[in-house]
Amino acid sequence: MRNLIKIAGRFTAALPVATLVTAAVLAQSPVTPPPRTAIPPLPFNPKAAVDGRMVVADNLVEFYNPKALGRFFARWNARGQQISVAHLGDSHVQLGWLVAPIRQRFQAARGDGGRGMVFPYAIAKTYSQEDFTSTFTGLWQSANSIQQPPRLGVSLSGFMATTSDPVAGFNMRFKGTDSYLPQQVSLYYRAIGDSYQIDLFAAGQRQSEVVVPSSDGRVHQIRFPVEVPTSELSVQVSKLNPVPLGAHLPATQVAIAPVQTASFEIHGLDLRKPGAGLTYHNLGVGGATYKALLQQKYFEDVYPFLKPDLMILDWGTNDIIYKNEVPADLADTVVRTIRRIRAIDPDVTILLTNVQDMAFRGQSINAAAALSKQMRRIAREQNCLFYDWYRTSGGPGTIDLWLAAGLASKDRIHLNGRGYRKRGEALADALINTVAAVTNRPNIYQMVRDEGTLQQ
Repeated sequence: MRNLIKIAGRFTAALPVATLVTAAVLAQSPVTPPPRTAIPPLPFNPKAAVDGRMVVADNLVEFYNPKALGRFFARWNARGQQISVAHLGDSHVQLGWLVAPIRQRFQAARGDGGRGMVFPYAIAKTYSQEDFTSTFTGLWQSANSIQQPPRLGVSLSGFMATTSDPVAGFNMRFKGTDSYLPQQVSLYYRAIGDSYQIDLFAAGQRQSEVVVPSSDGRVHQIRFPVEVPTSELSVQVSKLNPVPLGAHLPATQVAIAPVQTASFEIHGLDLRKPGAGLTYHNLGVGGATYKALLQQKYFEDVYPFLKPDLMILDWGTNDIIYKNEVPADLADTVVRTIRRIRAIDPDVTILLTNVQDMAFRGQSINAAAALSKQMRRIAREQNCLFYDWYRTSGGPGTIDLWLAAGLASKDRIHLNGRGYRKRGEALADALINTVAAVTNRPNIYQMVRDEGTLQQ
């Protein structure tokens, strides 16, 4: 198969598609914006996707301004650096089938910086990520980003849990050999109305810290070094010396003074490894929409602990699927989300995505095409990266091909484990390919596809 690519206003010789650096336009000079060439999407080959990795000739992420490359590209190319990636999204992300291959490829290229953010999902009565299970003791209340707004204040993990029990705790057991390596465990918490003893049990050892009430009302961090390989972590929270509010008042007033209920909140754990390497945080919440980050009360508290170099905003399914339309306020929600992030971290790289072709209750969700156009426009206007998964996965009417290939769930909304792995591999390849293209040709200042090719 041969095609032409137009570069800086001229056509190159006909080349095999597989040899092209990209099927997008690679702009060579910031003086004259180059014309863009419409390249039709390659047909999705279900058999090839089942037999091996999905290969797309122009599998790159797009950008309209070099500012969109941000800190991630600089740190990726700087050896000996710690790199942090935060992947936010919905049920496509939470389970981890999509995230795992990206984490594996990135860490293979830039070193293993640790597992990243986790949460004991059993407390929240929801499914865990695919590489660990959790249990808990005591009475807990929880909230998460599927609630609009969440019943209690959440932060970047999208989940929180709180207990008023004298003693409560949770256990997390990990699968696979990667989790057996030494690491540092950070607990993000708020202590309210009392001091607490926090015990971490790992590798047959017990470590303890006492924390006082969070007088500033913010989420704080406790760090525990874990120097012995382990695949299991347990945390116990014990209340110390409860003091009723008003206990300092005269006896005649104590009777009418309210009693403050002491409580301890967990906002997630963060598993890191010392030294250079890449940490990939899975921050998916099943059922969440694009309003999720705007509704995180403690976003600004926890963000500096993670300090991601790349933030992937991977919502959209739950925004459009039920009415088969893009909400009128969605663009404003996306822009406000971007601005909230950049208000505290102007140099972070932000990647916007879109959703795959899907169907709901027998109806094809053609709003996915409109969402793709909108997200591309926002990426251009807000200097974000954009990954066109809608087109890369085949475009309109192709979810049945994924289902026939054994890569999608029968609900025609979700992929299965193999399908999500293909999607994760494609996104990892797109980012790595784009880093390589920009590194090898530093005068590139745009990498874009033509919007008109989104519709067939």
